[in-house]
Amino acid sequence: MNRRAGDVAGAGVGADDGLGAVLLDLDGTVVDTTAAWRRAYATVAAAHGARLADGWWDAAVGRSMAASTVVLGVDPDREPDRAAALAAELTAAGAAALAADPAAPAWRPGAAVLLAELRATGTPHAVVTAVAAAVAGPLLAGLGVRPDAVVTADAGVPAKPAPDPYLAAAAALGVAPGACLVIEDSPTGTTAAAAAGMAALVVPHAGPVPAGPGRVLSPTLVGVTVADLRRLHAGLRSDAATARAGAAAGPYDDPTA
Repeated sequence: MNRRAGDVAGAGVGADDGLGAVLLDLDGTVVDTTAAWRRAYATVAAAHGARLADGWWDAAVGRSMAASTVVLGVDPDREPDRAAALAAELTAAGAAALAADPAAPAWRPGAAVLLAELRATGTPHAVVTAVAAAVAGPLLAGLGVRPDAVVTADAGVPAKPAPDPYLAAAAALGVAPGACLVIEDSPTGTTAAAAAGMAALVVPHAGPVPAGPGRVLSPTLVGVTVADLRRLHAGLRSDAATARAGAAAGPYDDPTA
């Protein structure tokens, strides 16, 4: 079943939903770091004489640093060493851009209140991000966010859109995948959640995310409470199971490929 969520906030709570944990993407979902990362890519591109083509940001967002080097003219599959080297440069440039920006990090609307409630209610939650710990750690510290677990690009698992980062977060929290609700903003991360068999609340930021089974689309997190997340999870569990069955039938599709 495809669902939309213009009425996510305050829609009431149903019976026991079995929600065990909430897993949140970082960039674009919890914080808006777009400007800093755009500067980082421009810096690295200029250093290597690469041209960022029209629409390059859509091809980079939500992917691992190495995979995103395709926008710099690199084929990560054929040139893994070069992609890894450029990914390290991008990470350093991104960290520098964020440190130099007095407005960074900027909360995404509603995220601060929701994270505070997750902590206050003792709801297990994790941040799952495609950036390295060297970037994610200072970001979270600057925001005063202390999730129960953090999965970064250093986790040693395949990056989104593979399900592995979200599965690693569930394992770190000791929660079954089906008991997790993911909050995402990108097509890549939403694909990862579906492949992991997890329900998702999607708040598109970088670009549109298509409707699909096991997900609800919402324009904002403003007004969304933990009670709302429990209700959503209850209604989406069967949808997520459908998505997982579909993913098992064949490889997941990378929406940015």
